[in-house]
Order: sequence, then C-alpha cells, then structure tokens
Amino acid sequence: MESDLDRYFKDQSTPVRSAVFDITFDRAIKQFVEQTGMKQAEVMANEKLYNAALAKAQEANDRSVWGHDAKKDRNGKWIEQSIPLNLNHFAALRKAEGEESYWAAVSKYWRENPKHAEAIRLSKPPRAA
Repeated sequence: MESDLDRYFKDQSTPVRSAVFDITFDRAIKQFVEQTGMKQAEVMANEKLYNAALAKAQEANDRSVWGHDAKKDRNGKWIEQSIPLNLNHFAALRKAEGEESYWAAVSKYWRENPKHAEAIRLSKPPRAA
C-alpha cells in the first residue's frame, strides 16, 4: 500500500524529504486529529486537511532552508539573502566549480552590487569579445 507521503512526493519534482518536513507534517496531522476528533486515516483522506498539513510542512521546510525571516518575491519564489562578505567566497567557488562558474558569479555580483564588489576588491569580469 502506498503511504500518504509517498502519494504526495510522487507528484513533486524533487522527491527528497527532510526531517523538518516529516516532523511538521506528522505534527499537523496529529493536531487535526485532536481538533476534529477524526481518526488519523480520516484526516489523511480529507483532501482539505491533508493539503493544509502539506502546506504547513512545506512552509516549515522552506523556512529551515531559506531562514525564518526569508521573504518571497511577487512570483512566490524565495529571495536569497546571503551576501558574499569577502573574496574567500569567490575563491571557494572558483576551486569547487571552475573558471566558468567563477566568472559568471563575478559578473552577476558586479551587476547586482557594484559598490560592495569594489569594496571587497573583487576583480572586474572580462568583457565579452
């Protein structure tokens, strides 16, 4: 028999579950059982309650990934909040992912935050020929 979480994740693009997601989902289901007096199987079969539990679990998972104070843009996508503080960030990127990724990140950072790029003395990207 297919479990309820398996049913949900079958439709997801990334079938990876986190502990935060699992714990929050279980707590939401238990909370609905207590509030409604229904059995757990009945809560799981109730589409409205099941979807509410999934939404709570996904929100908790997203908050654990993006930060408790993270914000979403107008399209509903999470906004990255980290700012490279120094050149070590870019040096690590160059070592881990290679020159192409490094220069792509440098170019993007100069476009998005030129004052900070200059302040940390980040190399200017080469111009495309």
